[in-house]
Amino acid sequence: MPNFLDRLKAAFGSEAEAAGPSPEVAVAALLLEAARADDVVVEDEQRATERALELFLGVDAAGARALVDTAEKARADAADIVRFTRAAKTAYNAAGRERLIEAVWRVVLADDETTPDEDAYVRRLAGLLHVTDTARGAARHRVLAERAQS
Repeated sequence: MPNFLDRLKAAFGSEAEAAGPSPEVAVAALLLEAARADDVVVEDEQRATERALELFLGVDAAGARALVDTAEKARADAADIVRFTRAAKTAYNAAGRERLIEAVWRVVLADDETTPDEDAYVRRLAGLLHVTDTARGAARHRVLAERAQS
């Protein structure tokens, strides 16, 4: 069985490009988009992106960094986020997609503020992933509660 980094390399090959990104690369790309939604990426959002990947995908820090690097390349080649949402929607059930929205909130809220652009991104992403407004709001409240406790 290939290791995680081998799967990442294969996910970015020409065959995989035609089939779409791997679910892991898709998640990383969607988190990167969340960090960039307000056109300003601060260090807290960069760290939160890697930490969210560690939590959501169960990868270590090196795996998260490798995913971010691969997702950056995939994002540069993508016209929009639809190919990433399609991969995530196919790979994860409803509960997994709600956890993904929670991961997105972790990135968006990393700098302790939410801009209208960030909020619009999360709303749009939730709609594309078929996550209800109620579930989206609950995910935000869970992240806010986590942040208040730490």
